[in-house]
Amino acid sequence: MPFHIAYTFDADGFHYKLAAKAVREGQLDQLKLQKMAISVMETATDDIKRILTDMKYDDDWLDDPDKDQSQAYLWYMVNLATVFNPCPSLSNNRFRGSYYVLEKVLPIVNWSKTQVQELIWGKFLKSLLTTTEYADLFHNISIYGGCLNINDSTAILSHFTNTRENFLNPSVEMLNTIDEYAAYNQLSPIELLNLAYLDTLDMLHTAIHRNEALYLLLYT
Repeated sequence: MPFHIAYTFDADGFHYKLAAKAVREGQLDQLKLQKMAISVMETATDDIKRILTDMKYDDDWLDDPDKDQSQAYLWYMVNLATVFNPCPSLSNNRFRGSYYVLEKVLPIVNWSKTQVQELIWGKFLKSLLTTTEYADLFHNISIYGGCLNINDSTAILSHFTNTRENFLNPSVEMLNTIDEYAAYNQLSPIELLNLAYLDTLDMLHTAIHRNEALYLLLYT
């Protein structure tokens, strides 16, 4: 079963420091970015290695096989992993499958597919790259997770808390939707809904309290 992963990080601070080291005259020095990624892996802590394992890191990420910097987005991800802070996710807190419960029940309370996806997977990572020097990283970067900035998390939390009554007093349709899944996990549907609701609050509140962006990934 997939496992939901969440980290918080200071997106603005990371890009400010990255620009100081690897941006020259408005252009990203991708070979410098590669050298920085290699340096990260030479001294990587167990925590950083675990984060990158979640992203399915391979030592080949550090290479430039075609001598065209086409793997620069991977070098970016290696550097980004160094600033991640642990965060309650929709799998590592109260219940491993909270993300699955949300995916099933939120459409019943009129959440759109896009809204559900943003809560679980975040928005495209490229939404963090707001300046032109990172344009070359845009194409492939979003396959390695998604993100929510602080404004996104605040807006989603406000929307989500409006569903509180639906989780406390769920409709028959909500209960039936997760009945088999609850039984499989030896829980009642009510218990499952409560766990998923609280896990979501913890994840969003943590990011907002830290005033940091969320990195989200569904690891398979």
